Amino acid sequence: MGKTNLKDDEKDGIAHFLLVNSENLVPMKGKIPEADLKWVVTRKTVWLWWTRAKKKIADGEMIHLPSGRLDNTNNPKIIIDKERLMSIPKKNRASIEKLAKKLGVGYGTVQRWVKAGMVKKHTNAIHPSLTDSNKQERLVFSLASTFVDMTQNKIKFKDMSLQVHMDDKWFYITRTTERYYIIPEEDVPYRVCQSKRFITKVMFMCARVTRLVYGDNGEMIFDGKIEIFPFLEEIPAARNSRNMPAGTLETKPTNSITK
Repeated sequence: MGKTNLKDDEKDGIAHFLLVNSENLVPMKGKIPEADLKWVVTRKTVWLWWTRAKKKIADGEMIHLPSGRLDNTNNPKIIIDKERLMSIPKKNRASIEKLAKKLGVGYGTVQRWVKAGMVKKHTNAIHPSLTDSNKQERLVFSLASTFVDMTQNKIKFKDMSLQVHMDDKWFYITRTTERYYIIPEEDVPYRVCQSKRFITKVMFMCARVTRLVYGDNGEMIFDGKIEIFPFLEEIPAARNSRNMPAGTLETKPTNSITK
């Protein structure tokens, strides 16, 4: 037998559950038995609180929003069962579709919850599992590096305005598909490549951009413009071809790059 002494939040939960799953204040098929099982009450108790909820709607104390829309105050009137939501494994909450299916509500309902801030979208990143020795090595490296100043018994990061970071980058000389904006009367570009699967890559040495550097008198010593240096070499063509005669200088990427 179901319980009869309900808490206020349980009473409101029954009313809002049927309110959301109703059309023109008529509960959808199967929602009354579902409320019986969810709150462990009798059908008579469910109908009792549903009747009182409809009376509140008629008196203007409760707003009827079966489609999950917002009223003029922009406050959502659909109550989320937070305990039920948190009981769902996080792997089944990876998308709105999965969450809506587990909660037994529509996709649009969950989407409106997210938009109203009732459900927060979180992007979770995996972190490395560091041992105590790993943490100690990182601490020693940070203290011994040129980025930390330990003068006057104080530890603080040094000014990075004089630091330039070097790194290598790989770039394809072209892409399989390019987008251009042309006028109707203009000829479309015709691009060719020996192989679409193996497009030539060129290695560049990049100096990362740093801040401007000024002297004591206010003159600018370094303007922050750093170049990208490609690893290319010019090789004369070994033989005649339909593209060029022998001896013509060809620009090709450097195949082997060492320290």
